[in-house]
Amino acid sequence: MSTIETSNTPIQELQKLINTLPEDATWEDIEYAMNVVQKIRKGQESAKSGQCLSSNEVRKQFQEWRK
Repeated sequence: MSTIETSNTPIQELQKLINTLPEDATWEDIEYAMNVVQKIRKGQESAKSGQCLSSNEVRKQFQEWRK
């Protein structure tokens, strides 16, 4: 998959995504690719708004959970 752009309309983004898939892609392949893009975009938005933990914070929490 290519870089995820947010400046395009949903139709334009879907057209670009479909163009990256193989000719024999199934409806399930298209749905999966759309879900991956949506989850990546959601993660990027969370990171921009400060809703994510740093890797050091995750390590610290993980060590606390293991106690």
